[in-house]
Amino acid sequence: MKEIYGEGKRPVLQFAWTSCTLFLINYFSFLKALMDKKKLLTVILVVSLAALAYVNYTKRMELATELKKLSVKMEQLQTGNNPENVAEAQAIIEKVRKHIAIPADVEPTVATIVDVEALKSRNEFYANAKNGDHLIVTPTRAILYDPDTDMILDVVPVQLQAPDTAAATTPAQ
Repeated sequence: MKEIYGEGKRPVLQFAWTSCTLFLINYFSFLKALMDKKKLLTVILVVSLAALAYVNYTKRMELATELKKLSVKMEQLQTGNNPENVAEAQAIIEKVRKHIAIPADVEPTVATIVDVEALKSRNEFYANAKNGDHLIVTPTRAILYDPDTDMILDVVPVQLQAPDTAAATTPAQ
């Protein structure tokens, strides 16, 4: 046993010191690795939160745009027959009558184009139109009118059917 402990117990202290040093080195290496993992997790968390914020922002902008379009449509539906709108429609019809014959006994429908891109994608009739132009619909034709240049952009024939007539002419399946 004397050989193990030696005189003055130096080998034991040296062994203990070495063991403690190795333990501390391993412990600090573990802490460093843990800190690196924490840093990595922090970076991943920050990047994930930034991506989530971006996705939420873009969705919010899409919804705001859609809400604006729906608000314009709703306003048009609600204010369609105000006396101001009727007077404005009559003024537009009078301007169009200077360029093309519209019977006096016909009450055309006047609409202002607010989303020309959607209309262009559905019908080539609107190819020369822009937002703010007017569509005048009579029982026999549709007239596209530009109030800025005081010009008729296009005229196409239409066939309007009453709801009862449309139901009667639809073939039964």
